[in-house]
Amino acid sequence: EAQRRTEERVGRLETAMAELAEAQRRTEERVGRLEIAIEKLAEAQENTWSKLARIDERIGVSTEQEAADMLGYVLRHKGYEILSGPFNLHLNSEIDVIYTVQDVAGRRLTAVLEAKTRLGYSVVERWAQAVRSEGLRRRLAENGFEGPYLVYVYGMRADPSSYEAAKKFGVGLITDRGEQIEPAGEIPAS
Repeated sequence: EAQRRTEERVGRLETAMAELAEAQRRTEERVGRLEIAIEKLAEAQENTWSKLARIDERIGVSTEQEAADMLGYVLRHKGYEILSGPFNLHLNSEIDVIYTVQDVAGRRLTAVLEAKTRLGYSVVERWAQAVRSEGLRRRLAENGFEGPYLVYVYGMRADPSSYEAAKKFGVGLITDRGEQIEPAGEIPAS
């Protein structure tokens, strides 16, 4: 009787072990499928980031092109003759749009513009400070863009604080509707 009960227990134990082995096999299959799914998800996410980066670059280029066109329109409308441009220039920071112009008196000036999709106070402030820095004006001149400078910012979407900043820092503000605020004056050459 004891032998029979032991054999039954061993039988149940063998069955439990077989069921456990089967459960382990199914778990390993699921883990394997999960690992494959995670790899595919990571690859899809990488592709998505890559596509988003290309879209962001296109939007930036499109914004800069729109800004260049609008600045050119504003300058011609104000009576400046465009001598060269639009250009962009990579110094310590990129200058999105540069035109060399001549006023009605024959003076050469350089119009510089920072273009953003969304324009706020801090962008205008940083740009105004950068253009007023001796270092940036010196690097501009070294690259053939001598002052005096007409300084502008462009925003596809300009929030109210950007208007406030443009007035405060004397920077011209342009949107897709044209010149909203004129520059307070010229920034002298370095």
